[in-house]
Amino acid sequence: MASVLGRQVMASAASIGANIAEGYGRYAVGAYRNHLSIARGSACETDGWLDLLHRAGYVDQETESRLHGLCMKVVKLLTTRMIGLEKQGHGAGRVREEPTPYGLDEEAS
Repeated sequence: MASVLGRQVMASAASIGANIAEGYGRYAVGAYRNHLSIARGSACETDGWLDLLHRAGYVDQETESRLHGLCMKVVKLLTTRMIGLEKQGHGAGRVREEPTPYGLDEEAS
């Protein structure tokens, strides 16, 4: 059972970063915000799996508390970014990027 729960934790935790990257890569604010919301849900899911691991006796209280705190920090950061996008009035539009590291600036010249 621990290996099944461990795989669930890994999958939900990996989904956080993957959704942030995918949303940002879509270059549209609406898609970015939607993927941030999905990532936030994955952070909450991860926290839920960690709680279950603790209740099942696979993770001690100290470890679960520390990891819970990290999950809640991720939730807070994602929520803050989502609210920031809303306050900027971005229901549509493009995600701003820093100067591109892709080498395209040199090619376009």
